[in-house]
Amino acid sequence: MKFFRLHTFLFSLIFVSSSCSYRMGYEKKSLPGQTQRVYIPIFKNDSSESSLGMVFTNAFISEIRKSKSITISQDPDHETQLTGQVLSVFSSQINTDRRDIGSGFKSTGLRFLPEGAVLTTEYNIKIKVEIKLTKNNQVLYRNISDDEIIYSAPRLSIETLNSSNPNYNDEARRQSLSDLAQKMSKEIYLKMTEAF
Repeated sequence: MKFFRLHTFLFSLIFVSSSCSYRMGYEKKSLPGQTQRVYIPIFKNDSSESSLGMVFTNAFISEIRKSKSITISQDPDHETQLTGQVLSVFSSQINTDRRDIGSGFKSTGLRFLPEGAVLTTEYNIKIKVEIKLTKNNQVLYRNISDDEIIYSAPRLSIETLNSSNPNYNDEARRQSLSDLAQKMSKEIYLKMTEAF
């Protein structure tokens, strides 16, 4: 009798744990409206950042392909479409006053800067994006998301204080925009699929 109870208990434990792992890790996801196939046109871009619409489109397509449960249609007339729009991009500088560095500036060469000099040490980029899923022109899902990323300004020493690599900031900015597009696409995709 004890052997039978133990068997029953072990069987129940295995069944419950396997069904939980199925739900948590292997459940087939779908977009709202049980969508399994979708066409994604290039995102519109209302910002002054050139090609940012394409950056977000590629990031979102990559995120959907990772799921392996939703296929992307190549037909622009497909009944279900996922459209996106970069609504805004706002950039700002994060500055450091020489006085804020305190005694540490003596070893950095910044002691040669004039009193009250301010250096830009980081840049902050904020992006707002709208995503819409439509089927036969009926909106199934709509989301407006915003997020931000901070990246470092070129590091200048006293020897090269009046010069820096002119390509650094442009490349760092583009990489940061790409990183933020990937992060936002992942978060939006999870929101779209978690309730369905």
